[in-house]
Amino acid sequence: MLSFSDALKDGVVAKNTHCFWVIKLYYNAEGSSDFIGLSDANRDDGADFYHGLITDFGNFVQSIDYFEFTSSISNMTLKAVNSPNTINGGRLSDLLSTLNFGNRKWELFQCIQGATPYDTAGNLIAQGIIAGDFTYNRNEVVLQLIDNSGLLHKDLPTNTVTSTDAPEENIGKPIPMQYGDFHDNPNIGTIPSNFDKIFPLGKFPAIITNTWDDTNNVVVAQCDSQRMHTTDTDLVFQYQQNVYPNLGSVAFATSGTTDLIRFSGASNIYYPLLKNTSGLADRTFQTGQELSASAGSTATIQFDIPKQPKLGVITDINLLCSFNNFIGSGQDAFTFRDANNTGNSVNVTFSDSNLEQSINIPISGGIQIFSDDELRDWSFESTYEFFLDAGASVNVSAIFKEVALEITYFAEQNYTQTFEDINVKTNVTESFLAHDRRVMIPRQVIKKKREITSPATIQYVYFGGKGRKFGSWVDARTDNGYDEDDLIENPIFIVEDIIRTELGSTDINTSSFDVSGNTSNGLIKNVFDEDNTTDIKFAFSQNKFINSKNLIENIGSLCGTFFFLSAGKTFKTATLQKDADYDNNDAVVTIDYDMITLDSIGLTPINAVRNSVSVEYDYDYAKKQTKEIVTVTDSTSQGTTVNGVNQTLKLELEADKIIDTTTATALANYYKDISKDRKLVIMFDVPTPKHNALEVGDIINFTNWDSDIKLFGSSMTENFIFIVTQTTKRPDGCEFVVTEVGRS
Repeated sequence: MLSFSDALKDGVVAKNTHCFWVIKLYYNAEGSSDFIGLSDANRDDGADFYHGLITDFGNFVQSIDYFEFTSSISNMTLKAVNSPNTINGGRLSDLLSTLNFGNRKWELFQCIQGATPYDTAGNLIAQGIIAGDFTYNRNEVVLQLIDNSGLLHKDLPTNTVTSTDAPEENIGKPIPMQYGDFHDNPNIGTIPSNFDKIFPLGKFPAIITNTWDDTNNVVVAQCDSQRMHTTDTDLVFQYQQNVYPNLGSVAFATSGTTDLIRFSGASNIYYPLLKNTSGLADRTFQTGQELSASAGSTATIQFDIPKQPKLGVITDINLLCSFNNFIGSGQDAFTFRDANNTGNSVNVTFSDSNLEQSINIPISGGIQIFSDDELRDWSFESTYEFFLDAGASVNVSAIFKEVALEITYFAEQNYTQTFEDINVKTNVTESFLAHDRRVMIPRQVIKKKREITSPATIQYVYFGGKGRKFGSWVDARTDNGYDEDDLIENPIFIVEDIIRTELGSTDINTSSFDVSGNTSNGLIKNVFDEDNTTDIKFAFSQNKFINSKNLIENIGSLCGTFFFLSAGKTFKTATLQKDADYDNNDAVVTIDYDMITLDSIGLTPINAVRNSVSVEYDYDYAKKQTKEIVTVTDSTSQGTTVNGVNQTLKLELEADKIIDTTTATALANYYKDISKDRKLVIMFDVPTPKHNALEVGDIINFTNWDSDIKLFGSSMTENFIFIVTQTTKRPDGCEFVVTEVGRS
C-alpha cells in the first residue's frame, strides 16, 4: 500500500470528507518553484497556488501481469480550461511559448480539504513525465502525461569497451555484469589440489579489452565494471573448438573498481571428458570404483576416451588420480595402460598417505601409452584401464574416486609478434684539444629481436569465480541478514544492486525488498519450497545489451516477484506465493462488499493454463545455449474432470540465471502450481477514495459478501485471498481488478 499521511488516511475513510487531486506540472529546470499547479478548483496551499482549470484528470491506471510478472502504468490524459484571462492574465496555452514543459516531471497528489500542505510525500499517488504532446483550441488544452519508465530505465550494461587496443569487434560492446557463484563446485565433494583447474560451477565471460599490452606482455580481459567477490587464476579458460581449455600463465589485476585478467603464452591445458559407467570418471569425488585383487590374482577397471578435437601440438600429458581406502602394500601394484594394447604401461604409485597423484605419461621414448600418430592427430579414442597385480602374498585394493587426463599443448591458433629490444652500448674516449679535456662517447646501438606468442585474437575468455558483492548500502538496514562484501546471489538483491549501481537510483522501497528476500523468512523461499532464503542462488552474466526494465522483470519471472514503480517513482516488490502459502492474515485490507459496486466475476483465460512446465537452465555463454532442462506435469489439470482441460498445455521457460537442478525443478513446480488451474478474477468499483492507497501487488480479501452471488458455485468467505492486479484511480474512488491467489 501507499504510505498515506495520517491525516489523509483518516480523511479518505470519513463519509463527509471532500477529497480531490492537485497536480504539479514542472517546466524548465524543474526547480522547487518551476511548476504550474492545477486542480479542479482554485486552491491556496500556503506559498503555492493551484489554478482551478482541470475539467478531467483522466484515470491513473497501473497493472501487473499475473503470469508474465511484468508491470505497466498507463498514460494519463489531462484536460484543462483554456479560456482568456484564466492564468497569468492569459490562456493556459500561452504558457507554452515561454515555458518548456516537454520531458519534465509531473506529480499528482491525493488531498483532503483542510489538510495542508497538499504536496507532501504522504499524499503522492503518481509521478511521471510530461510528454510534450499538447493540443488545444480556444476552450480546452489536452496534455499527455506518461509514466517514469523512460526516465528511470536504460539499456544495460551501461559500461562499454572504448579502448582502441581492443579487438575491433569488441569496441562498443558491453562490459559484462556478473552475479552469483561460478566458482568451485561444492556438490562434488572436496576437490584435490591436482584437480583444481577442472570443476568450476560455471564460467563467466570476460571481454578482451587489449589484444596485447606491450608493457606487461599480456592480453587483457575485463571481468566487470565492478569488483568481483572472488577470482581464481586456476579457473580461466579459452573457448576453442567447442571445448574449454584452461589457459596457462594467468594473473588477476585490479584497476580502479574492476578486475582484469592478464594472460600470455600459448600453452594451454585441456581435460577431455572421459566415460565410465561405474563412478570412475563421473566428475564427482563422492563416488568411485573399487579396484581389488586378492593375493596371486589380477583385476582391471576401465574407462573410455572419446574422440577429441585437435587443439594444437601436445607437449605433455599427465594422468590425475584421486584414491581412497588403500589396502595392501607394494608401490608398483597398479599400472595404467591401453586396454587394447597392453604392451606399454605406466606405474601408478601411491600409498595410504599419498592419495592424489599426478602421473606423467611419456610422449616420447620407449614407453608410450599413446603412439606418435595418436599424439599428432589427437586420436585417443579407445578403452584404457587400471591394471592391478596383487602379487603372491597380499590382498591389494583401492577405490578410484576420480580420474582425469591433463593434456598440455601449444595452441595452433596463435599469433606471434616480433619486438625489437634496443640496447645502447657506450664507450668512453679521452682526447685533449687546446687544453680542453673532452669526453667523447660514441653510441653503439644493438638491436635484438624477440618473439612473443599469445593466443589468436579472441573476443572473450571465460572464468570461474564469484560475481558482484554487496556495497555499504546493505548495512544501512538490519532486516535482510546480509552484510557489506557478501556475495550477491539472492535474486531480490541482485535487482536492488542493478537499480543502485546501474540505474543510479536510491528511490527504493527497501522494506518491500527485505520482505521478499531477507535471509530468515523472505517470501521467495516459498516460491522455491526452501527452508532458508539463502539456499536460493542465482548466477549469471549480463554480457548483452538489454533494457533494464526487461532485465529486472525477467529476474522477477524467475523468482515469482513483481518489481514495479510505487506511486510511479519508487521501486517496490511483491512476491506471488503458491496457493497453499496464503491465509487471510496476509490481507492488508479487507474489502466490505457493502461499500463496493460489483462489476464482474470471471476466470483467467483458458489459454493461460499451463500443466506441463519445462525449465531450461545452466546457460553456456560461449555456446549461447542452455545445457539442461527439467519438466514437471500435472495430470489432474490435463484430465477430464471439472478441474481438467483435457489437453496438455506447455510452458517452456528459459531460466538462464539458474544453474542448479534443484532450483530449476522448484521453479518448474512453482509455475505448475500457479498456472495449472484457472483463477477467479473479480472487477469492482469503490465509489469513495477509501482504498485509493491500495496498489498492485497488495493482498486483499472480502467481508459481508452477498450470499446469493456464488463464485462459480462456491460461497465467498474471508478465506478467499486475492492479489490486486490492476488499479484505476480517480479523485473520488478507484476501480480494481483482483485475481485469486489462494483459499486458506
